[in-house]
Amino acid sequence: MYDAATGKTIAVLDTKYKAPELAGYTDIHQMISYANTTKCKQAFLIYPKDLTQPLGVKSDQIRVRSLTFSLDDNLDRAGQTFLKNLFLLIPSELTPTISKGDR
Repeated sequence: MYDAATGKTIAVLDTKYKAPELAGYTDIHQMISYANTTKCKQAFLIYPKDLTQPLGVKSDQIRVRSLTFSLDDNLDRAGQTFLKNLFLLIPSELTPTISKGDR
């Protein structure tokens, strides 16, 4: 996710089509690498089901968290829920503006 006006990366998001109880170390390290490469401080692992223990780790200045995009629900509703939860976790000054037509 990036700011179209500045080209600066706001967050790195990676969808995992598996439903583990916990995020794997290799996935976490992969996200830290992606964040370092894109010079951003936020990374999110996205799973189709809630993790037993939601992920929330910080390595140096990079924060890696988990989010859910449920495939079991109405996908439009699941997408809206996902975006709402994502934007709650990103500092407001970095959150992209969404017009009412996009909601």
